[in-house]
Amino acid sequence: MSKRSIIDYFKTSNVPAKVSRGEEPLEVQTSETHSDLDTSNVYSIFDIQLMVGKKFTDAEKLQHLENLWTPGKNSVFPSTQHGKKQLKFQFGWLENWKWLAYSKIEDGAYCKYCVLFSKDRGGKGSQLLGQLCTEAFNKWKHALE
Repeated sequence: MSKRSIIDYFKTSNVPAKVSRGEEPLEVQTSETHSDLDTSNVYSIFDIQLMVGKKFTDAEKLQHLENLWTPGKNSVFPSTQHGKKQLKFQFGWLENWKWLAYSKIEDGAYCKYCVLFSKDRGGKGSQLLGQLCTEAFNKWKHALE
C-alpha cells in the first residue's frame, strides 16, 4: 500500500460531470490535477524536526520510527552557496546511513534514534547535545568529514 500525499486529495477524475439547467444538460470538464497548487511549504506530521525536544512513550517512539517521513528518490533538495559551489543534501546519504533522517522543515539532517531516545545532555560533563540530536545538521561542506 503506497503512502498518500496531500496532492492526492486534490486530484479529480477526468470524467465530465453532467449538470442540467432546465432541460438542457451542461457538460463541465474537470482537470486531472491542480498544477498551480504550491506544495513547497507542505510538511508531514512525521517530519523528524517536529519530534525534537519532545518526550514520547515507547509506543509513540515505535509509531514515529515506522512512519517517519523520508523524501522520495527524485526529491529536489534546496542548495546553499559555499564559495563557488552549490551544495545540498544527498538522498544517497539516507541509503548509506540508516540512522539518518532528513527534515524538510529545517533542510537539515538528524539522527532519528538520537532525537527519539536521547536526553537533553550526554557525554562527559553532561554536555548539551547539538547537531544531529537537538539541532539540524546542514553544513553540507562538512557532511562527509
